[in-house]
Amino acid sequence: TIAVPTTFHERVSIDALEKSVHVLVEKPLSHDVESSISIVEQARHNNLKLAVGHIEQHNPIIKKIKKNLFNGTWGEVLSISSQRFSPYPQRINDVGVLTDLTIHDVDIIRSLFESDCKSIFVAGTKPIKPNFEDNVKCILKFDNGKIGLCETNWITPHKVRNIEITTTTHSIRANYIAQTIDVSKMPLSDQYSPDSLSEFSVQVNKEEPLKLELIDFLDSIIKDKDPLVTGHSGIQAVKIIQAGLQSLKEGIAI
Repeated sequence: TIAVPTTFHERVSIDALEKSVHVLVEKPLSHDVESSISIVEQARHNNLKLAVGHIEQHNPIIKKIKKNLFNGTWGEVLSISSQRFSPYPQRINDVGVLTDLTIHDVDIIRSLFESDCKSIFVAGTKPIKPNFEDNVKCILKFDNGKIGLCETNWITPHKVRNIEITTTTHSIRANYIAQTIDVSKMPLSDQYSPDSLSEFSVQVNKEEPLKLELIDFLDSIIKDKDPLVTGHSGIQAVKIIQAGLQSLKEGIAI
C-alpha cells in the first residue's frame, strides 16, 4: 500500500512495481496525468496488479446504487450532484479540496454515468489559505450529454458526504457516512402531485469501505482479475481534476 504524500506516488509506486510487488496506491493515483500514466505502464510491463484507493467506490451505498441503476430498476440517470464538506484538515498542506476531496466525487459520477468527462468548469475561493482552493463548485459535462455537479469545501464546521441522483423515474438521496439511501419514486408527469410520490428507504448492509477495498485488492491478486478501481480509472480522475485546476485558474471551462 502506497500512502505517502501525492508528490511521491510515482517514485515509490514504480520502485515497488520494479521489485515485482503488487500495488494499491492511495488516491489520487499521482500528482498529474503524465506520472499517473507512468505508474500504470510500469504495472502493465511487469504484469502486476495496480489498484487505486478511491475508497467511496467500495462504500456499500454506491454498490447498491449501481446495482439498481445498471439493471434499470431505478430508471435512466439524468443528473447527479454531490456535496462533500468538512472543517479544514490541518494535515493537508500540499493540495486543495479539488485534489483531496472532489476527486472522490468526479470518480463516482463518471462511473455512474458510464461515460468520460468532456469538460469541467470550476469556480472557487481561498478563504483560509491563499495557495490552495478550499471552497469550490464544479460543473462536469460528459460525452453522453449528461451533467454532474460537485460542491466541496473545507469551511463547513461539520462533515457532509452526500450524493443525489435524478433519473427518469426516481430521485435518490444517499449519505456516505451513515450509509443510508432514501428514494422517491415519481409518478407519470401528467399525474404528479406531492401526495402521489412513493418514498422509501433502501436496506444497506453497512460495512467498512477500507476493509472492502483491501479485500478487493487481495482478490484481484489471488483470482487474477482487475481490481474494482483500475489504473485507467485513476488516470481519468486525475485528468478531470487537473483540468479543474486549470479551469479554476483561467475562469473558463476546460
